[in-house]
Amino acid sequence: MNCGRYIVTRDYLHVKFWDTHRDNRPLVTISIHEHLRPILCDLYESDSIFDKFLLGLSGDDTKILTGGYK
Repeated sequence: MNCGRYIVTRDYLHVKFWDTHRDNRPLVTISIHEHLRPILCDLYESDSIFDKFLLGLSGDDTKILTGGYK
């Protein structure tokens, strides 16, 4: 959907799909790394996490890829 209306963002715990015509909240939020939530501060303080919050899109914009931790 390369129309410029939609945006995909990522932070440490979520991938979010936004509609630029709706600015109050994302259309869809997908949780990632929930299992790390309780120890997130410790991981950041010890420099154990090196996440650049990258996303990849397929050529036809139908699939999104992002990395993860176990």
